[in-house]
Order: sequence, then C-alpha cells, then structure tokens
Amino acid sequence: MAEATTGDKASIVQVERWMEDAKADREMGVYWDSTVKTIHAVLQEYASPQLLKFLDETGLGKRREFLHFVYRIGKDWKILVSQR
Repeated sequence: MAEATTGDKASIVQVERWMEDAKADREMGVYWDSTVKTIHAVLQEYASPQLLKFLDETGLGKRREFLHFVYRIGKDWKILVSQR
C-alpha cells in the first residue's frame, strides 16, 4: 500500500475537523446517533449511487453545512410522513 502524501494527510485532517464541527453543532450534535440515522435515511432515499460515491470520495458528505442541510430535510420529511 502506498504511503499517504502530505496533501492526503491534510485532507484527512480537514475531513476529521468537519466531523468534529458537525458533532459540536447545537442542533445536530445533541442527539448525534439520531441525527446520523436521519441523514442516512434521506441519503438512502434520494441520493443516487454516484452522488454517494462523490460525497464519500471528496469527504464533502462529512462537512457540517451539508450534513445540516440534509438533517433539516430529514426532520421536515419525518413531519410530513407522520402527517399522512
């Protein structure tokens, strides 16, 4: 296996910081396990395999702003589903 380059290591550190930021978010971080389940449900329902691959490869799927966006959709989605 090839050794990670400095750029690769910096990218890994950045993604780890994004996850720390997301977990520290006042709205999402309080009930982190539930938040992750909500985000996962939305992505499984609506994201294409190509989008999921892109989010995984770039690390953008771990960015607080993206997670917050998907989480809010999931919260609204749960409300809509429960009203049916």
